[in-house]
Amino acid sequence: SYLGITGANDSSLSRNDLGLGGKILAGYQINRNLAVEGGYVDLGKTISTRSMGSPAGSIVLNSRSTGWFVDLTGMVPIGTGDVSLIGKVGRVASDTSRTLATSGTVTLAPGTASAYNEKESNWKYGAGAQYEINKSMIARGEVELYRKLGKEGSLGENDVGVFSVNLLIKFH
Repeated sequence: SYLGITGANDSSLSRNDLGLGGKILAGYQINRNLAVEGGYVDLGKTISTRSMGSPAGSIVLNSRSTGWFVDLTGMVPIGTGDVSLIGKVGRVASDTSRTLATSGTVTLAPGTASAYNEKESNWKYGAGAQYEINKSMIARGEVELYRKLGKEGSLGENDVGVFSVNLLIKFH
């Protein structure tokens, strides 16, 4: 784990990975089965805490990722055509920031940065379903996976999974 402390005894790790995020997008439907979508995503904040008995104290990692994305989205209508299964693949230009803080007698190893920011481009994938409420509105539920966000090194890369429920407004 990236919150491992050498020589620590009686340690426990707690994580809060259920941070709220948000997404705004715009797109162009090329045909009934294919669209290009792009927008901005805030993947929320995660907090990981390693608490120790010896040395006494803790280390806390705060992480937040945001980014601009472009997706190619495929839609396959099922039944009467009001419901479609969707699949998507795309790229995200992400910005991941992380900060480390310690308490008690715990200290960072010499040369370890207490904060960093990583900008990079990575793949993202998604799948879900959507329901065409009327000709102007679509309700969509989807799961997306943002791959290898963060710095490959001391604090590691993370895959971030997102479940979202969206309302799409179509302009004709």
